[in-house]
Amino acid sequence: GGEDHWTQMTEPFKSHQQSGKPDLGNVSDFWEQNATYSGPAYDRAASDYGDLQFSERVVQIVEAHPVERPLFYYVAFQNPHSPLQVPVGMLEGFPDSWTEDRKFYAGMVRFLDFAIGNIFEALKRRDMW
Repeated sequence: GGEDHWTQMTEPFKSHQQSGKPDLGNVSDFWEQNATYSGPAYDRAASDYGDLQFSERVVQIVEAHPVERPLFYYVAFQNPHSPLQVPVGMLEGFPDSWTEDRKFYAGMVRFLDFAIGNIFEALKRRDMW
């Protein structure tokens, strides 16, 4: 299992329970790091779909970054990993013959395309592409 895409809470660590190690329970793993703060993003956790927040943050950084300075940015999207969750509108238009899991997985890949497209457009607007 993985992190819930909406709450940024991890699923219970069953492997720890099976191995005899302590159960860590549900923990938030959503962090913010900038010039003035590094730590848990308490104000942003559970406020929206995780990968949407990540892509919006990248766009903010691109828009604020000096064009004359090089920029390397690695974006580690969580999609398409379990749990299968998607924002509204990402499931529309898939064939009725598809299973629900297949539709959700395809919706997560569709969201990746949307998010990467937003980052790409921000780079183009800044002549950084």
